[in-house]
Amino acid sequence: LESGYTFTDEELNAYHEENPGSYTGAELPVVRHILFLAPKGVSGYTDATEQELTDAKAKADAALAKVTSLDTMISVGDAALADGSAVEATQYTVSKGQMVTEFENWCFDAARKAGDKAVVQTEYGYHVMYFVGTEKDWMSDAVSALTDTKYSDFIKSQEALPEYAIVKS
Repeated sequence: LESGYTFTDEELNAYHEENPGSYTGAELPVVRHILFLAPKGVSGYTDATEQELTDAKAKADAALAKVTSLDTMISVGDAALADGSAVEATQYTVSKGQMVTEFENWCFDAARKAGDKAVVQTEYGYHVMYFVGTEKDWMSDAVSALTDTKYSDFIKSQEALPEYAIVKS
C-alpha cells in the first residue's frame, strides 16, 4: 500500500510549511542505482579478485545496455536482485556526504540531466546509475511522513471494522 501512495504538490508544500525543519530548499539529485558487488578495501568485506571485478563490470555493462528509461531501470534492477547478481537496486535522494566520493561526484555533476545513465565504479563495486532528476531537500522527508500518516490512518480504519474485532472466547 505504502509504495502506491501519491501526494499533490499542495499536500507536500503544506507539510513543509507546517514542518520547516532546518531545510535550505536546496535541489538534491535523485538517482536510481543497481549495485554489482565487487568490494576493494571495504571494512567487513573480503576484497574482490580480479576475475570478480571483471565479472561485476560485465554484469553492470550488460545491465546498462538494457536501460532505456526509468521504468526499464527499475525492471532491470528488480531482475538483477531476483537472480542474485545485484545486491541492491534502489532510488536515493542524495545529500552531500551521504555516499562514497565517486557515487556523489556522478550525482552532483553540474551537467547531469534527467535520463543520464552510466556505470560508476566505487570501493563497493560497479553501480549502474540513472539520474531521475532533482527534488527539494525536504521532499523525501515530507513524502515519508505523509506516507506514514496515510498508512497509520488506513490501519486504524481497518481495526474499526467488525471483521477485525477482538472477541474473547
